[in-house]
Amino acid sequence: MWDRDMNKMTTPDVAGPMGRWRALAARCLNMAARGEVLPVAWQNALFVLFIAGILAYGAGFAWYMLAHFDLGNMIRPVNYDDAFYYYQIAYHLAEGRFSTFDGGITRTNGYHPLWMFVITPFYWVLDKEAALFGIKALEIMLVAGAVALLAGAARLARLPWVLLFATLPLLYKNVNVFSGMESAAALFMLGLFSLCICLCARDTARWRWALAAVAFALPWVRLEYAAISLASTAVLYIIAWSRRVSPGRAPWNAGFPCITIVPIVGAVAGPMVYFAYNRLVFGGALPVSGAFKQLLSQHGFERAGGYDFTQNFQDALQVPVFSSELLVSVEVCAYLLLVWWLVRRSEDRQDWQRLAFPVCVFGLGAGHLAMFAQNVLTVHPGLQGVFPWYFMPAHLMMALIIPIRCYVAIYLVRRLIGSRWPYAASGLNLSVILVGTILVLTRADLPVA
Repeated sequence: MWDRDMNKMTTPDVAGPMGRWRALAARCLNMAARGEVLPVAWQNALFVLFIAGILAYGAGFAWYMLAHFDLGNMIRPVNYDDAFYYYQIAYHLAEGRFSTFDGGITRTNGYHPLWMFVITPFYWVLDKEAALFGIKALEIMLVAGAVALLAGAARLARLPWVLLFATLPLLYKNVNVFSGMESAAALFMLGLFSLCICLCARDTARWRWALAAVAFALPWVRLEYAAISLASTAVLYIIAWSRRVSPGRAPWNAGFPCITIVPIVGAVAGPMVYFAYNRLVFGGALPVSGAFKQLLSQHGFERAGGYDFTQNFQDALQVPVFSSELLVSVEVCAYLLLVWWLVRRSEDRQDWQRLAFPVCVFGLGAGHLAMFAQNVLTVHPGLQGVFPWYFMPAHLMMALIIPIRCYVAIYLVRRLIGSRWPYAASGLNLSVILVGTILVLTRADLPVA
């Protein structure tokens, strides 16, 4: 039966076979009300199998792709032409020629450094041809690792992680993930960032430095990811401030969560150090590729008679990735506000931990909105949306949108009717999980078939 004081389902103390069956039914309904459909031990075993399946799938896909890897036809979809810019610079770095594409005549920083740091060691130990195979296998395993990290984050945040089961095939269907660019590393870092957010929400004192380190590194994957790290860490800080549960407090203000500001410092320091490095080594804060695109946009606006905000806004809305995914970005931001408003009225500590995963998806949506704003304000329409690997956060957000909708539906049912009609709430929650699983299955057709 339902204990209103403890706000949980209790086991009826009834003897006899019927009493035991009623107790078992009450326990199952209680787990369903929490979004759990199996005992904890079974869930742990299934979770381990799930992670093993993800890695096995990645290994199988790597074998399939490398078995059909054609060195004579390496341009799209196996590698974009821009990927060879990475490969050539990494080769020269491994040969000790610093950062150069032309063998030492000119220095360049027209790339995102984290992916360059990752692929350069392949050229230390392998020849050029073998290094290409190794890098392609690494891309596939990074995507598998990204989904494993996201599943771990969802489990920590008490989201029905089984709904993430289709995320891997959805990401593998996107050929831009395996284009030789930084896309696979970006997905892995976004998964690691999500896991660190959920760990920090559970134990801020222990995990704040790990989150700060990943927030620092995220802009080195792609510079515009600074918007994701800043948005997510700032929201975590505001949540901790509003809840006032952080163990570290400033002596001048008992409501100021000191230790929660550490990840924000990491998120701010990441792009600042990147700009300073570029300025000291290459003479300009921005990478040359970004400066060149800014110059092209400026010339395009001059030829068109000047910058027109209204026209540029309308042109940006015509870009497929903005027209189809911009509303979803707003939707995930609204979900965070809705769940946060409900959690603030709750005394359950676990409710605050459940906010962590919506914060992760909110960061993806905020990053996509920031990219849209940057396109509207600074990018000529002719350069908007022409580079598909720019939009990995948006692709990940779209892969997670069904699980996050199910999460919000389950939470709303539990909060709005769970205390009054627990059996109805349990049935509705189980129905949401089943419907969500069916929906993701319809989107999870395997690309290797």
